[in-house]
Amino acid sequence: MGVSWLSRWECGQGLQGEAAGRRQCAMHIEYSREKGQGPTYDIEADRHGNYTIKLDGRVLKRVSALARYVGKPRWGSRKLEENAIEDAKQAVEGFRTSDG
Repeated sequence: MGVSWLSRWECGQGLQGEAAGRRQCAMHIEYSREKGQGPTYDIEADRHGNYTIKLDGRVLKRVSALARYVGKPRWGSRKLEENAIEDAKQAVEGFRTSDG
């Protein structure tokens, strides 16, 4: 698989209001297409299911998860984060590149 599991966590200041005291962390991974050819994308996902795909510091795609639904964990979950990473990988596989 084309994953370079140089994953890292980066924490930023939490949201304002109710979440002001907490810190928000996001997982970052570097991912190449399954063929192992072409550019390496930077994927950032958080525990709420949001993700961003970047290439050379430029945002290619940003997806925000649903804000509320019945049964959604209030503080997010590892499963939502893992699903966001898998969705981002599928999106990268669907990108067109000069390599084909």
